[in-house]
Amino acid sequence: MESTKQFRVLIADQFSEEGMKELLQSGLDVKYDAGLNGESLTKALGEYHPQVLVVRSTKVTAADVNADPKL
Repeated sequence: MESTKQFRVLIADQFSEEGMKELLQSGLDVKYDAGLNGESLTKALGEYHPQVLVVRSTKVTAADVNADPKL
């Protein structure tokens, strides 16, 4: 049996409920926490291991990007 790998998406900023529904309906594994920033964002990236990070105004540092090599 062939397994399909689900894309993990971390949304670390404000995001519409409608947009969230669309992402979930498309089969993505979505974690939403608009309060992530600084050290909490770095920690979440290291623990959740997303392939996609969605932000609008949240500052993303090199430490954030380096927290997970799959990002």
